[in-house]
Amino acid sequence: FCAGAGETMGPPIGSLLYSVWGYDAPFLFAGAAELVMTGISIWALPRPREDSSRAASETHEAKSFVYLISRPGVVCILLPVLTLASVNSYLDVALAPFLNDTFGVDSRTAGFYFLAFSLCYAATCFPCGYLVDKGFAGVMLAGSALLSGLSILAFTVPCFIPYLESKALVLALLAVMGCCCTGGLVPCYLIFEKLALWYGFRDRGVIKIMVGSMLTLMFSAGRIVSPILIGGLVMDHFGFYASAVVQGCMLLLSGVLGVWSLATHGLLRRSFYETEKGASQEQEPLLA
Repeated sequence: FCAGAGETMGPPIGSLLYSVWGYDAPFLFAGAAELVMTGISIWALPRPREDSSRAASETHEAKSFVYLISRPGVVCILLPVLTLASVNSYLDVALAPFLNDTFGVDSRTAGFYFLAFSLCYAATCFPCGYLVDKGFAGVMLAGSALLSGLSILAFTVPCFIPYLESKALVLALLAVMGCCCTGGLVPCYLIFEKLALWYGFRDRGVIKIMVGSMLTLMFSAGRIVSPILIGGLVMDHFGFYASAVVQGCMLLLSGVLGVWSLATHGLLRRSFYETEKGASQEQEPLLA
């Protein structure tokens, strides 16, 4: 929800700062806000405490983070996460030039088009969380990757049916992609927690750290790779529609691989998430 709220506020605030104070203002404001929030986060984090009896009773985790992230089944589920995480960064790079070239929308106004994406992203967080609790995590991840890929490919429809090209179509597709990103990213933690248990990890603290590391790695990689390779290299040489085809095909391919892996591990079944329900819901502070 916080990510969606931030993406909702970012484009209009950035456009406002740019129009009032110029190019440097949005970056200075964002950097100052990051520094302030970092300080608040450090202050708010719970202090680690020593618990010698617990430390003595815990056994060493034989399997490593590299072991988990290198499993073919895990890789096939990481790919949809990576491609879904790359959607927002791709749109950041590609959407504004597309709107300017196609509809004459200037960079100041283009920021408001992102509201269709980010508002839907934020608004669907709580419903998606409810569905995850009901055991639909695997279905949501696979379906969101496939639907998001189809939505990006739909940007190319006006190439074949020109009279469909409109701002309304762009807004509708952005709204669908916002919902898909929420539906794909919200269930990630639970899915990878279950995968870690599947591959023999039992220490809850270790599982939390590894899952958090995997998701951070995928989110960071998606935000770097897509703007450089697709929004940059492909779009610069072949245009927006070619970049949309590449991004959409990546999502579809990763979605198909994700469906296969989720089905192999039983993660598409609601009953799978009911196993060890009490253990998965135990409240244990990460720094405890």
